[in-house]
Amino acid sequence: MRSRKLLSVLGFIVLVGLTFSFVGCGSDKTPTGTTGSITDPDFVAVQQDVNYFVDSTLEFFVSGFGNMYALADQADTLDPVYYGPVYPDSDFVSATYVNGWHVIYISRNRSTHSTAMRDSVRFFSNGMVQQAASNVDSLYYKHEWNFNFHDTTVTNTAFTGRTDLDITGLSGSLATIDGTHEMSLSHKFVSSDSTVWRTCDFNADLSNFTVSKTPVGWAQGCPASGTISGTVQTTYKKDDAAEVSLTWTITLTFNSGTMSATITRGTTTWSYTSNVCLTSN
Repeated sequence: MRSRKLLSVLGFIVLVGLTFSFVGCGSDKTPTGTTGSITDPDFVAVQQDVNYFVDSTLEFFVSGFGNMYALADQADTLDPVYYGPVYPDSDFVSATYVNGWHVIYISRNRSTHSTAMRDSVRFFSNGMVQQAASNVDSLYYKHEWNFNFHDTTVTNTAFTGRTDLDITGLSGSLATIDGTHEMSLSHKFVSSDSTVWRTCDFNADLSNFTVSKTPVGWAQGCPASGTISGTVQTTYKKDDAAEVSLTWTITLTFNSGTMSATITRGTTTWSYTSNVCLTSN
């Protein structure tokens, strides 16, 4: 499962880690008590992407909370240093505060891939927008990103997405998170005898998530409760065969770090549970 060591930088670093492996921390989430066949290849593929979607959602919770600790020492703007090292020859960074919004934009170009992200954060105290992160009781966090490989002739995955989070209750010991999360994944698998393209598009609502404050603050990703509900559109194409499109619905319920998942396609339903809490090394 995920490690707290991943949390030293914000969301788009997580996407880089997810991209380089098609088998990740979701691999231990074995479905049980399913109505549909657990070996159905369409379900196996969509379950893998659902697990990535959940992992990134919880990582972005941590990123949202982390904005309270990301202000520069000498100015009330988000500090790019919080997002990891910046290389002048391949990175572009801007950080501004305009009309009540802290906005930070980072684009990076590496030898194998490029990525870009935009974070927009607004802090509130007693319903009023404030520039500083001190004594806030709520915040609004928008995270937009994309990730692409330069060489698209080989096996690769491209990501794009947007998360909007409304985080309240920060003056107490239990924060509540509501919002939306959209993510699109485009996979290409190249083998010696075939090429397969697969896409997976998520459109989901996040409701009534609760996260407890710890002695070290809010930057942890184990929800006490919450629900993700939405739709998933998938496509599959192998070589010159016709593309196959499928529609799925997902309902994911969280309780003290355990996720109960229901995935439905037509009249067929799959259900499974998994532990989604962060662990420490």
